[in-house]
Amino acid sequence: MARALRIEHPDPETHRAALYDLMGKSFGNYWGSFDYCRNGYIEESHYNWRTSRIGLIGDEIVSHFGVWDYRTRVGGDAIRTGGIGAVMTDRRYRKRGYMRETAEAGCEAMADQGYGLSVLFGIPDFYQRFGYVPAWDASSITVAERDLPAPQAKLKLRKVRYGPDNGFDEIANRCNAGLTGTAVRPTYRRNRRPDEWSCYRWRSSGEATSGYVIVAHRDGGCLLIDCAGDADEILAACAQLVRRNGCFELIIRNLHRRHTLFDALDSIRYRREEYHDPSGGSMIRIANLPACLESMQKTLTRRLRDTAYSSWTGSLLIQRDRESVVLEVTRRGITVRDEEERAKSRGTKTRAHRVRGGDELALLFIGADEPERLINRCGMRTSGSAKALVCALFPEQTPSLGLWDHF
Repeated sequence: MARALRIEHPDPETHRAALYDLMGKSFGNYWGSFDYCRNGYIEESHYNWRTSRIGLIGDEIVSHFGVWDYRTRVGGDAIRTGGIGAVMTDRRYRKRGYMRETAEAGCEAMADQGYGLSVLFGIPDFYQRFGYVPAWDASSITVAERDLPAPQAKLKLRKVRYGPDNGFDEIANRCNAGLTGTAVRPTYRRNRRPDEWSCYRWRSSGEATSGYVIVAHRDGGCLLIDCAGDADEILAACAQLVRRNGCFELIIRNLHRRHTLFDALDSIRYRREEYHDPSGGSMIRIANLPACLESMQKTLTRRLRDTAYSSWTGSLLIQRDRESVVLEVTRRGITVRDEEERAKSRGTKTRAHRVRGGDELALLFIGADEPERLINRCGMRTSGSAKALVCALFPEQTPSLGLWDHF
């Protein structure tokens, strides 16, 4: 008789070694996976032992659904987000539904613990069953060495070890402020690929770091992993490293369309490609509808005040499956309230202005596309002034998340 799967959160003291062992067996390069976990992927990172879930047969870990706890920027606010990684099942126990049970338990834990969103980078045709929808397209910018700007003699690069004291997090947070989809640092506190990723900083004046780049050299190309600082200096630093290492091109992946580096790229020739995956790649789901919208209250208030609906007052009902919230709009701003609590206090349920959708509502909240296009494409239903309000509250934001913060 087969033993039942027991699901619980991993304990760092009891399960650490077994978890790393399963990762090595699942993803290949066994000892490399061990080092990767110890270099900062799990150790000293934002991996959440309490929210992640493991499936056990007896005392043996047979499945794992990892959750990395971070905050996603949406406008000027930040939403607590569960980044999903190291989703794996022991080869001996696959095709028994164990991952479905483990993942569903992980999604329930995120909802219970107040996460608003969840993001992952996944394989095709798997994660939709848990409510994830494709979030944004991957992109790649390629600049030939000959098209990069001339060297800046004043820009002195110094190779450094990534760490919490080098000022990178502060610079990144200033650089990425307001860029929807980016992560509030710190996320990873160590360079989890020290043999592949090299960190360089420079100083414009004084002793403080004013900018940095993190790069990897592969197959004659220089791949930009992460950067922050003045855009022209970032591009000059990349040009210097491309030529120093004999590379023939610079590659920039998943650069946010509103990052200031795009302004610097306007002055040179480059090739940009986008990759759309209708069932995989970057994916997102709403973990907890009230928690998600409560985190956006300041941004929603500010957005509405900047539109023709600045003087509008009333209630907008947002419904997703069995979750419903009401945005109470007054002259003082927007307040998010649970529909049932509002009904008890008011005695009635106001449904004159309503938007109803499924998992794709997550795309609306992060501004993945023009709101009216999302409403029509995803089959969302609206009534009253809901469509106009939604267009004012959730404008397109071109969200993206850089390589450094992937899970």
